[in-house]
Amino acid sequence: MYIIQNEFGYLIEKRWYWLLGKGGCTMIRLSKESRLKPDQIITKADRFFGETGEGLVPKDRSLCCIHFTGSGGFVSVSVVEDRKKRTVEVETREFDFQAKRFLEGL
Repeated sequence: MYIIQNEFGYLIEKRWYWLLGKGGCTMIRLSKESRLKPDQIITKADRFFGETGEGLVPKDRSLCCIHFTGSGGFVSVSVVEDRKKRTVEVETREFDFQAKRFLEGL
């Protein structure tokens, strides 16, 4: 497992999965701290990745997380709340660029 911190301050975990012996696809996990409330973050994620944004289908939603699927990949957004800040974690396959853009907008 490789964890890198990029120029934007995101911690990135890269894992390789080998599917059916045909090669691999990349899944990344990004995180960023935010002062927004968890419900605001989840609402922003729904607008950004959902049917009015990137066109993904929301599958699961709760107060702290939301999961989308579509186009052969997925996006999961979760919020871990601390006293004055929240850590937003985005795990994705096939939507790396969009996940980075979403976190930059928080």
